[in-house]
Amino acid sequence: MLLGHSLQHLACHVASLPPSYRIIYHRLPFSSKSFEYGTILMERVMCYQCTLASTETDWIPPSPVPEILASNAIPSPDQIQAVQESLSTAQTNLSLLDQEISETEAHLSSLNQTRDALQAYTTEHLALVAPCRRLPPELWAEIFMHCSKGLKRTLAPTIRDTFDPKSGPLLLTHVCSWWRVIAISTPALWTSIRLVLPALQPSHANLVNMWIERSCTLPLTVAFIEAKNVPALYPLVHKLERHPLSLLAEQSNRWVDAFFMLPPYDFAWQAFLPIRNNLSQLRSLSIKTVRGSWPVGMAINLFEFAPKLSSLALDHAGAAAIKFWNVPFLSLMFFEVHQGGESTASFESCFLAMRLMPNLKECIIRCNSSFASWPVLPDTTLSQLTCLHITLEQSIFPAPVGLGGMFGALSLPSLSRLDLRLKNTLTVEPPWDHEPFVEFLRRSPSIRKLTLNYSSISSVEFEDILREASGVKHLSIYTNAPDQILTWVVNATEPILPKLRTIKVVDTSANPSAFPESFFPLLSIRGSNYEGPARLKSATLHYRKAVDEQLRNRLLRAANEFLDIVSQHNLRFRIEQPNDIYDSRFHQKPDNGVSI
Repeated sequence: MLLGHSLQHLACHVASLPPSYRIIYHRLPFSSKSFEYGTILMERVMCYQCTLASTETDWIPPSPVPEILASNAIPSPDQIQAVQESLSTAQTNLSLLDQEISETEAHLSSLNQTRDALQAYTTEHLALVAPCRRLPPELWAEIFMHCSKGLKRTLAPTIRDTFDPKSGPLLLTHVCSWWRVIAISTPALWTSIRLVLPALQPSHANLVNMWIERSCTLPLTVAFIEAKNVPALYPLVHKLERHPLSLLAEQSNRWVDAFFMLPPYDFAWQAFLPIRNNLSQLRSLSIKTVRGSWPVGMAINLFEFAPKLSSLALDHAGAAAIKFWNVPFLSLMFFEVHQGGESTASFESCFLAMRLMPNLKECIIRCNSSFASWPVLPDTTLSQLTCLHITLEQSIFPAPVGLGGMFGALSLPSLSRLDLRLKNTLTVEPPWDHEPFVEFLRRSPSIRKLTLNYSSISSVEFEDILREASGVKHLSIYTNAPDQILTWVVNATEPILPKLRTIKVVDTSANPSAFPESFFPLLSIRGSNYEGPARLKSATLHYRKAVDEQLRNRLLRAANEFLDIVSQHNLRFRIEQPNDIYDSRFHQKPDNGVSI
């Protein structure tokens, strides 16, 4: 009767299930007072499609002794037997549930694999309809030209490491086969080679050879840099037939830019003997000495025949031995003397180097002024020089800088930009040769941009300088008395700097605490209503040190007047300082005229 009732119940239950499910029965052993032996059929609902069991099954059997749970009562023998039977059922259910969990996890893993495959399919086919796929290879090549040229290293950071696989052209060849084909077939990507000596490996020869082949016949930019902790001698190229230096030396007729950071000794330069008389395209040459100095009797003849050489950059050691160099000085239009480590060149050597270059157009020199006496410099005229940047380093002992002798000897009739800066780490201010500099300005009527960063120039001397620099359009002055100088410009009986369009005043005071009130009348007078040759377009006030509370309050009080003047005359005014403590109404875009 029990079996018949169970079958009838199961038949009704099956009729109520969705068509995609079926019932699986498990035989569970049991015994009770009524049946000595027997079985119970436990149902599990399974899905026809995935064969996973439904979690609707009641896995937890009811407790046979709920009245003594959570108590200290001692169960009777009948209760103990009932509990054991219930535990047997629960343990069987645990096994079934573990099996169902395993099946579900296996099915989930299968679904994840299917999803990954579907995602890969989608990604592959999306690439077919991506807009970038329709770009012609010529456009891709142009895009690649604007990518990183290589990794920036600590040693000689201006010369990128193009061999680094994670930056530069090698990176482009590891993205996809299409990019690889385009990158390899774009010669302009492979025209820069940086070698660090003597840490060269056999693989470098293969890399150099690959760069040479892929660059075809395009001009090359090459760099040779001495690494730290180098051995006493370099290996000679003629002993290593496939040495990277030998491969590059054979291509010296393609060099357009060459950078050397090597010691000034024969053993370091013998590897480059083959480049002599084979520098037909060289336009820019930079030589930096990492240690030592050039021997007085040593002449550098490697670059004597470089007909297109127009740019030369040396450090203090190279500039000091400039008269021993054999280079085409007549073709040079750019000359730079940069700082070498902690050393700087003497001003005399820089001046004498300039004399060797009559066609010079731009000159940047960083030299020291700390020596006891100055030689008499010969008169020198450089008729084509348009830009002159001079930075004087004074950090050894106070001494006359000799600018008067230099400016007294120089005639630069075409000079349009003069930038004079003094880096003084001493407590003693260097002297300023005022009269020779004023005379120099009179001989240089073409100056349009003037920057004076020289702490020894007094406000009275600034007045003389500005009076002579009547053609200046862009002025930058560094002074500890900005208000006094600007007041003089505003109140001068004759127009001062009538062509002025931009002005930058840097307050060099140790503790800036005052706002130059003369800026307001200067902006008003030289603004849109000015009847002179040119009206003021931009003004900048720069504080080197953080301003104090007093100056902050003054700026806030003048805010409305400040904004009114800027708006009325359609010009830009900017205040630059280390600490940003100003009211939000000052923070406007430069296009609106105000920026702090």
